[in-house]
Amino acid sequence: MLFFLRACLQGLGKTIQTIALLCHLFETHAFTGPHLIVAPKSTLPNWAREFAQWAPSLRVVTYEGTPDERAELWQTHLRPGTFHVLLTNYEKLMSEGRVDGRETDKKKLSSVRWQYLVLDEGHRLKNAASKGALTIAAMYKHVRHRLILSGTPLQNSQAHRRRQKQSARSRWRTDALTASAA
Repeated sequence: MLFFLRACLQGLGKTIQTIALLCHLFETHAFTGPHLIVAPKSTLPNWAREFAQWAPSLRVVTYEGTPDERAELWQTHLRPGTFHVLLTNYEKLMSEGRVDGRETDKKKLSSVRWQYLVLDEGHRLKNAASKGALTIAAMYKHVRHRLILSGTPLQNSQAHRRRQKQSARSRWRTDALTASAA
């Protein structure tokens, strides 16, 4: 399923609403994840701080650092059942850099069966033909639910915004139907 949360201004609580959604799923429906949140690198500390304040019962891991540090994260904190939420940035999501001498960040991240993929500042994907959108469609097609957050008003026509949403829906529609049938 694809959800799109758009607020026309920054600071309207998209981060808190997303955390509240994940907490609700965790506490009410035992929907423990793992969930992947992709955000600009500069906002990752804010996401981690908000999770610590509003959802201390969720185990949150921030995926950054040197290749050796990231390889250690996979060995210590990113085994199945050891975390609920992984925070990372767009660069790591699409990175061809090696984590452990064999696999890339992109390959390792896409191998996890994520329950939710949250794309903060989703307007960065621009359109369905952008590198980011193509990578997500190809490598993260097994994700059950997708949530796109955008706080930047789009400076284009209503028709263009409608085409962007339709493009994202059509690219992920097959996957969403497949995931909901499973």
